[in-house]
Amino acid sequence: MSFLTRFVKIYVFALILSALGGFVFYLVLLKGSRPRADVSYDEFRSTVELAALGWVGFVTFLSLVLAATGMKVTAAVPVYDRDSFLYKFDSAVRGLRYRPQTQAENLLTYKPPPGQFLAENITVELQAGGALITAPRLLLRKIREKL
Repeated sequence: MSFLTRFVKIYVFALILSALGGFVFYLVLLKGSRPRADVSYDEFRSTVELAALGWVGFVTFLSLVLAATGMKVTAAVPVYDRDSFLYKFDSAVRGLRYRPQTQAENLLTYKPPPGQFLAENITVELQAGGALITAPRLLLRKIREKL
């Protein structure tokens, strides 16, 4: 998945949660409230617009950081015994709560746990004398520690 696609996915998710939070905030605190008499409608509107733009800027920055840290990377790992490697890899990935999705001759794909909308798949491609593991950076580090 490209950086832009991952960023948009995270950004839309964050905006949906922000909209829900804003709606609940409106229903609980603001519905039926009136601004003070010394605050004009234009001042109130500009303050709300400034707060909304500030929040959108924060969500954009946070989405960029999350997209950058969650990008997939590929690492080559030496494989001396195929069956032993597959057993260790499978137990390492299952320890992260990932489950097998597809399994071909030399390509295995693991899907994230249910309910993790922003998580990425983990794939391993077996080659002669090694394997290419593609996973998000932090998960790849955990997998390599367990191998």
